[in-house]
Amino acid sequence: MWLKCFAIVAIVGAVLGPCGLEFFYFLYPPIADWCDWVGGLCLVPVLLLSLGALIKLRWKWITIFAVAWGLILLPVLGFVAPFAWLSHQGFHTHTLLDQNYLSRCRLIDVVEDGKTQKVGFCEHFDHLEICDFIMYDTTGQFVLPASRRTPEWKQAIAAVAANSLVSPDDDALHLFGSFYLVITISGPGCLG
Repeated sequence: MWLKCFAIVAIVGAVLGPCGLEFFYFLYPPIADWCDWVGGLCLVPVLLLSLGALIKLRWKWITIFAVAWGLILLPVLGFVAPFAWLSHQGFHTHTLLDQNYLSRCRLIDVVEDGKTQKVGFCEHFDHLEICDFIMYDTTGQFVLPASRRTPEWKQAIAAVAANSLVSPDDDALHLFGSFYLVITISGPGCLG
């Protein structure tokens, strides 16, 4: 009985570890790191128990472990949408918990086609060689190809991101609303 409970806890930890990592990535990074660690640690018993079920031909457990491995390997197989959704929900929760979040962003006005829009730099997350920058853009040009972005927009982005690794030519992922995520690869430190 204890082996079944241990197997279930290991499977839950291995499956929920990556989910917790994505959800807490922006919300509270120390919990995200902990979830990543726990998820990785749970992979060892899941692997050993999976092999044991295969050797003993326990079909019920083979089925359970096959489903678990399918869920664990979703990102490796190219199914990243559920994890991106969790990450976006974590960031959305982060902004909801801090009602003054937008007021801390460095925003400037951009005039395009007679309309005043806002772009800005909100915050960054330093993950050693990877830096994640949260940008605000009411124009939506961050998701356009670099060749279709206006010179006014590029100038505004260069001004608000002057001390960071963000370039007006970088690609971004839409988080929600007018918030975008720009991921850059760097050495140690995100800000110059």
